[in-house]
Parts: sequence; C-alpha cells; structure tokens
Amino acid sequence: MDTTKCIAAAATLALLIAGVGETRATPVSVSLYGLTGARAEGLDTNIERINSQHNAILSPIGSTLGAGVGLRVRISERLTLSFDRQSASKRSDRLGAGKNCHDFYYECWPDYQYDTYSVTVESHTNQLGVIYWTSVSPRARAGLSASVGTYRSESFYRIDIVGGESTYGSTQDTSVGVGVAGALDVKILSLLHLEAGAGFRQAKTQDLDWTGPFLQVGPALYF
Repeated sequence: MDTTKCIAAAATLALLIAGVGETRATPVSVSLYGLTGARAEGLDTNIERINSQHNAILSPIGSTLGAGVGLRVRISERLTLSFDRQSASKRSDRLGAGKNCHDFYYECWPDYQYDTYSVTVESHTNQLGVIYWTSVSPRARAGLSASVGTYRSESFYRIDIVGGESTYGSTQDTSVGVGVAGALDVKILSLLHLEAGAGFRQAKTQDLDWTGPFLQVGPALYF
C-alpha cells in the first residue's frame, strides 16, 4: 500500500471513529520534523567484507539522520490517531589511486583518472499509531504514544577501477517495528504548533538497526 492510500485509510478510520464519539469538529494537522535515524551496523559489516574481498576502500556509513511527515487526526480531547512517513539517506564517496588512463585506453579524457568507491543507503518507514494525552491545557498537551509499522532499507555500492572492471551490488529488506514515546504539542499560533517526541523503538533490517532511543521535533500545521 503506497503512502497516499495509507494516509487516506488512516483519515477515514479516524473520521468514522469520531462520528460515534464527540460531535465537535475533528481537527486535523500535518507535521514536518527531523529525527534521529538508524545505525548501519549490518551494512558496515558487509562493507568490511567487500573491502577485503575486492581490496577496496569503501567507507562505512555509521548512522543516518532522517525527516518525516505526519498526519494527526484528533478523535477526542485526549485521543489522537497518527500516521507517519519517515525517510533517511546517506552517501559516502571516496577516491582511490590516481592513474594515467592512457596506460589503459588509447583515447580518454581527462588524462588522469581515479578509482572511485561509493556506498548509498536509504530507509523508508510507515507507522500507524495512537497518542493519549495525559495532560491538556489551552497552550500545550503532553502524553504517550504507541506505533507499529514497516521499516524498509535499500543499499547500493559501486567500485570503478581505472583500467579494470566495475563491481556493484545492492540489498533490500523490510521488517515490522514498534515504538513508544512521550509526546508534546505546544501551541504557538492558532494554526501553528510545535510537536516533539522522545522514546524507544525496535526494528531491524539486514542493513539498518533502528532499535534504541529516538528524538523527533518539528512544526505542525492545523486545519
């Protein structure tokens, strides 16, 4: 199911629930935020193996930072349904030994070329969750959230040797993850809020590991 269909389904479910609850209007908000990403432990281990196998100098990724967009639909004063789509990417490029390409090709440009090594990793997550607001005031809300969703990673590496063969490969993997967090919503203007969350999540693919604490913060626009 793509992102548009997930958002539509989440909104429809929320409105149906709201129809049997309070008769007041149901505020909807869209949030944009930055967040801590994942550790590339599996990918970095694979990079070490590739370097040893091909005598290469691919750089490890380490960890990623991401960004997200969220849809919030208030079911009642203390209950909010949430859908989040989060993405992250990181690329590492290195130059190897420089060589006179005329030693390998009759005609080439530029005359002096370098071996190149590149690694790219991307991640995409879709999460459906609920937020229970334990404290509500006209200016701020604080509460607890829980979510479940899919976590997908994609990685690609390429090795180009001047006068030699190109070597490349890729991996894709998807898993299911869960998360719990403390949530904070602070009213700045009538339609503009500041949204923040900090908690713990558990999810892991072949290349990336999200398991551990996380932090996210960003603005939210209310309709």
